[in-house]
Amino acid sequence: MSIASAPDHLPRLELHYRPLPGVAEAVLMNGLLVDGSTELQLDGPYGEVRFDGRSVGDLLLIAGGSGITQCRAIVDHLRANGQTQAVQLVWSVTQPDQLYCDEELRTFAAWLDYVAVVDRPGRENAAITWLRKAKLPQSGRIIVSGGPGFVYAVVDVLHATGVADASIESDVFSYAPR
Repeated sequence: MSIASAPDHLPRLELHYRPLPGVAEAVLMNGLLVDGSTELQLDGPYGEVRFDGRSVGDLLLIAGGSGITQCRAIVDHLRANGQTQAVQLVWSVTQPDQLYCDEELRTFAAWLDYVAVVDRPGRENAAITWLRKAKLPQSGRIIVSGGPGFVYAVVDVLHATGVADASIESDVFSYAPR
């Protein structure tokens, strides 16, 4: 499960869950969610990425798969705090049907520049392809959200294009350092 709501909405907490076929933990979670009488205890969140108020510099959010939950929480927080400066969000998935909140993000806010990219079999990861072609900010914040493999692949491309370490943030750095 991943948190997808901003702290501004507490005590309401929105969690997103993606069941993966054939994963034992997903089968267990599916059973718990169907039961409805089971109390769930959650641990976390993990990581060091934080926002307080609006973004004042360049902000690029890059999400891989279920990493969209963190990015959605960030843009939700920015909207609640009166964001007006442009923010770019790129969401990379392996299948089009994984873009479960695509419609919401397309109409989220005038300041949000949202791009969805979908992998194609036998091709480079769609986010990596997008990054190689994009004009990337050389200052401000770049937040990468997703699994460790995705995050570090994106970080490698960012480094190759000259983006400084100081601009790149990810919760993965805290719980799965290289």
